[in-house]
Amino acid sequence: MENCSCDNFNGPLYEEKCKELIDYVNLKESRNVIITTSFWKHPGSRFSRRVAAEKGYALVELEQYGEMDEMKALGKFTHEGVANHPGDRGMQAIAEAIWQPMQKNK
Repeated sequence: MENCSCDNFNGPLYEEKCKELIDYVNLKESRNVIITTSFWKHPGSRFSRRVAAEKGYALVELEQYGEMDEMKALGKFTHEGVANHPGDRGMQAIAEAIWQPMQKNK
């Protein structure tokens, strides 16, 4: 969803396609599914939450990291868009957040 514009975001379509993708890669429902919200505030996160709740999948909230400058690559890149992506600390936080439900589903 991060690469989808927030303007005119089609949440129901995103939700439908998200479910289709998960069903495609998890045909036998034998895998544990973990869904995340966006790193940045995005209207699609609401629909990711709905899919996780409806299907009983683990949900990892990431939006709080996008609000923290220390989680971004600020000062490491001249391009503002690149610099606002997760930096090393942000990537570590994301990895740790996703790792938690993976450990529960072993």
